[in-house]
Amino acid sequence: MRETVLFPVKTNIKRVYITPTVLVNEIEPKLATKSISLIQIDINLIDAIRPPVHRSLSPVTLHPLKFSGCSTKHKLALIRDKLFTHNPDNGLYILPVLPSVAWLLNLRCQNDVPNTPIFRSYVTLTRSECVIYADKRKFSEDVEDSLKSDGVRLEEYGIEQVKRYIVDWKASAEGERRRIMAPRSVSWGLVHKIKMAIQEKLEIIICPVDAAKAIKNKIEIEGFRRAYLRDGAATVRWMTWLDEQIKEKGHEVGEWEAGEKLTELRSHEQYFA
Repeated sequence: MRETVLFPVKTNIKRVYITPTVLVNEIEPKLATKSISLIQIDINLIDAIRPPVHRSLSPVTLHPLKFSGCSTKHKLALIRDKLFTHNPDNGLYILPVLPSVAWLLNLRCQNDVPNTPIFRSYVTLTRSECVIYADKRKFSEDVEDSLKSDGVRLEEYGIEQVKRYIVDWKASAEGERRRIMAPRSVSWGLVHKIKMAIQEKLEIIICPVDAAKAIKNKIEIEGFRRAYLRDGAATVRWMTWLDEQIKEKGHEVGEWEAGEKLTELRSHEQYFA
């Protein structure tokens, strides 16, 4: 998002009050060039005037190796190598990107985020420790045990929990230089909380998880191919149904009905989610 989308080139606006978690951090310095300050408010004003939104408790499940093609331990080792091998300073990386969290830890969840098998979470990664912050009620004992075996600790979800961990990690440095890194998509709210707590800036870097996730292994590529074949079969059946309804029976089929029928036919295919 560019700041010119938010404000014209010339504006009399000097302060913007905003719920901090809905804005990416890189917007703040861009607005500062126009002498516009961001002011954090503690509540979402839309949430304050509408009925409470109940968060899904759909369980977080393990993404099998037969689909991922790469174990969680191997992925963590790969990302640590990219972050820390050529970095002499002890560092910590904050990962707030939900698809990247799901990919890195081989986890999936239905119905937490509509139409996407990801879930609300954060991850902090150091040379020796990985912590995921998520709703603990969504994790079965088996899933948590699997995470532990991969060297991943589960903590409760929230910016405050992430901040508390980083403050403690920073305090244990005993004079050692410690870098705190995050991707460009990190929220202004998270960055602001951490900066206020430790009195130093975060280093914004290109997300190494996004880069690794973009390179598909043989099993993932084969999974794409098989998924397209299954979806193609469902689409052909849908087109046949449309032909029967419109040409043979003379029925009028609206956009909603056509979309619902396509979803129904896709749901008959293996691994539909």
